Amino acid sequence: MSEKHYFFSRVLQRETREAMPGRYNRLLISFYLLKQSRCWYDDPTSINSEISIAANRNTMIRLSYIDHRGGYAQLMARHLSIMGIPQEEQPIILEKLFQAIQVALPLRRILMLIADITARLLGSFDDHDTMIDLRGDVLIFNSN
Repeated sequence: MSEKHYFFSRVLQRETREAMPGRYNRLLISFYLLKQSRCWYDDPTSINSEISIAANRNTMIRLSYIDHRGGYAQLMARHLSIMGIPQEEQPIILEKLFQAIQVALPLRRILMLIADITARLLGSFDDHDTMIDLRGDVLIFNSN
């Protein structure tokens, strides 16, 4: 048996469903950590997979303070740490997040989707490179 962990992240911006009176100068950011376990046995196309939302955190930032990246980076890193995201994965996630914040529209929340995938290869199939090519459906997530 061979086992590896992979982290993938994706940033989306969606309309908020909740009313946010007086929040025209703020941006809602929702973090979701998805835990997924994938198992292959002797065939790279035969996948057993389970997925669940392991953690969810929300925060708001002022749009007028977007340039204060250092302070917000510390705040966001704290959220990621509380959710169990390893520190070595955080810079990539934060870079994606701040790129989205730079072009974000007010009154639309940002969704930061993070997948923590445990891949187990069983039997004679022991090719993680093939498994990586099959990861395209990892972040299937209905964010509406």
